[in-house]
Amino acid sequence: MRTIILFSPTISIIVTLSVYAGYSGHISTQFTLRNMITPTLSIILTSLIVGLLFGGPAVGALVIGATASGIVLAITMMWGGAAWDNAKKYIEAGHLGGKGSPAHAAAVIGDTVGDPLKDTAGPSLHIVIKLLNTISLVFIPIYMLWLLQGVFP
Repeated sequence: MRTIILFSPTISIIVTLSVYAGYSGHISTQFTLRNMITPTLSIILTSLIVGLLFGGPAVGALVIGATASGIVLAITMMWGGAAWDNAKKYIEAGHLGGKGSPAHAAAVIGDTVGDPLKDTAGPSLHIVIKLLNTISLVFIPIYMLWLLQGVFP
């Protein structure tokens, strides 16, 4: 329970609100966890399906390719986001027309796109790469069992 007292020159109001302080955090946590299911399942199923259909060497190729391309993509996203952020700072310092110019309006939009790239999208690819590597290692006994049973050529 929170009591809020509002004062104005003509009237004072006392309002008592029943606020659950953690409710907004609960909503965002549930939304985040619900939306993590699809990417996680896609990583797990990709490793499992490639391993069961094509064998261990194909999973090794998948891990190497995903790691190499993921690192390059993550670095590119972080550098691109930082470049857009610094472009806005450069224009706000008085270059290319300064604040209020069309270049500044474009730089603000670039900064809006660049901040999530720099702060979330690039680093989250690191988690995807680690998860793929870990899941592939966990499933090695399954691939070996299939290999020993003669499922793979």
